[in-house]
Amino acid sequence: MKKLTRCLTLLSLASTLLAQPSTAVEKSQIITYPFPEGLPASERFHVSVDGQPVFTHATEVADFAMFAIRGPVQVAVACDQPVVSAVVRPRSRNSVPRWEENTVRFTVEHPGPLSLEINDKIRPALLLFIDPPEESVPPPDAPNVDRFAGGKVHEAGEIRLSSDQTLYLEPGAVVRG
Repeated sequence: MKKLTRCLTLLSLASTLLAQPSTAVEKSQIITYPFPEGLPASERFHVSVDGQPVFTHATEVADFAMFAIRGPVQVAVACDQPVVSAVVRPRSRNSVPRWEENTVRFTVEHPGPLSLEINDKIRPALLLFIDPPEESVPPPDAPNVDRFAGGKVHEAGEIRLSSDQTLYLEPGAVVRG
């Protein structure tokens, strides 16, 4: 009888534990990229992801930021003007923006490109190029790999590759060709 009681107690405990909802939450991760000093930084937008500042590059057409994530992250964008409306596209990503004064906040669930339009203006937009973390980086001494280091500007000119070569741009590399 003692053995049966102990077995029933263990079964009851196991079924109780298995019936509990999982409290494990996927831990988010943000990987920022090293961009070269001297690139024009945006004066219109300042991006941070989970509290980490992300370099935001300025161009004539749009400003952009690039980074990698694993899991959901919180994006905050400080704007150079008061925000009265904000749209995150594509809308199918369900990143619903909230804004207060000059700051827009929204959640990004997974990698993929997004654009943020402020005050019903398509230009200048903020483009966010959100990558997954790299999984298969070629080793530095890999044969037949032309590598452009991150955090540097490369004046490459014309790039010609043969069929057995790989061109690898490290995150944050700027290649002009």
